[in-house]
Amino acid sequence: RQSPTVSFSRDGNEFTAEFSIYDANLDVNRATFQFFNSKGQPVDQPITVDLTQALQQSRLLRGQSFTVEQKFIGANDHPEYSRVQVTVFDNSTSATAQSSGFTSTILANPLVNPREDKIVLPIMNLAAPKY
Repeated sequence: RQSPTVSFSRDGNEFTAEFSIYDANLDVNRATFQFFNSKGQPVDQPITVDLTQALQQSRLLRGQSFTVEQKFIGANDHPEYSRVQVTVFDNSTSATAQSSGFTSTILANPLVNPREDKIVLPIMNLAAPKY
């Protein structure tokens, strides 16, 4: 397995994290999203997303690269989020990569091969910070 390629963007009150990965066995089962501030410090607890059902419902073939898109509502409550680190797990290993910062929401993501399949996960709400 290769490490995922990660992009992170913001549009209004919505963050979008995307990762592209090659998994020869197609046994990826979950991903965690850890947000970081501009100083590189982790912010809040990581969010874990189960990928099993989404992958089973996809038309992916073994040995195929794919992209996963996860949107998060609540960006206005989290102005400190400037990067995201994604760790992707399968039955025996994990691979981690971090975005380099925000990418443009206007330009097409150059990290995503248009021939690859994209899995769009349900939108998640970020918890409002407790002061």
